[in-house]
Amino acid sequence: MIIEFLKSASVIIRKNNKSVLVDPWLTDGEYYGSWYHYPQFDLERIKNTNIDYIYISHVHPDHMSKQTLGLLNKDTPVLIHKYDKPFLKYNLMNLGYKNVIELEHGKEFKLDDDFYIKIFAADGCDPVLCQKFFKCYFNIENLGSQQIDTLSLIFDSKNKILNVNDCPLELAKNTVSKIGKVDLLLTGYSGAGPFPQCFPEYSSEKKIALADKKKNQFIDQAFDYIKMVKPKYYMPFAGTYYLGS
Repeated sequence: MIIEFLKSASVIIRKNNKSVLVDPWLTDGEYYGSWYHYPQFDLERIKNTNIDYIYISHVHPDHMSKQTLGLLNKDTPVLIHKYDKPFLKYNLMNLGYKNVIELEHGKEFKLDDDFYIKIFAADGCDPVLCQKFFKCYFNIENLGSQQIDTLSLIFDSKNKILNVNDCPLELAKNTVSKIGKVDLLLTGYSGAGPFPQCFPEYSSEKKIALADKKKNQFIDQAFDYIKMVKPKYYMPFAGTYYLGS
């Protein structure tokens, strides 16, 4: 397998003549025109790249960019987790994607000869665990995944790539612990989001202190993932952007 980093959490994983585009966000101005890449991504690269599958981990715009998806072939199969509520599927169908494939938690999907993907709900499809983190409502008669984050395992007979993207470690550790040996771990190391830089009630000095605390929290989480998974290699990615207008 060959992996190519594009931007943020967007990578392409290739095996033989098949390719999977992961979490495509390559355009500028997501999140109400505020999130930008620097340097700017050359969009002709993705327009001229053959993409056989798209995997989207969750609905946030830096992972499911409507602008970026608008540039891609709507006939491309999109692989997502089968959520209890199909909000991600409906978003993709509204964008014109005709073949949205929902995969059950941990179910193997064949991409090509000796090329597979499994998508896992971060909460392991355990709404009781999910409720501890997000205070979510769940229907006890239908114990599907109740929150948004997923992780994925893309693998062949020789190597395994585990992508945990935005999954909180405390939520995902039970699921991750059952995956076994991993060759490459893709893990976030920074905390994307408006806090504290967009909160005017804080002074500049307070924002700097809060940002340092947040930075250390997410770096520590990345190291904890690495210690738990013990991969041969790891690639820190995701959550990087510039505020603009």
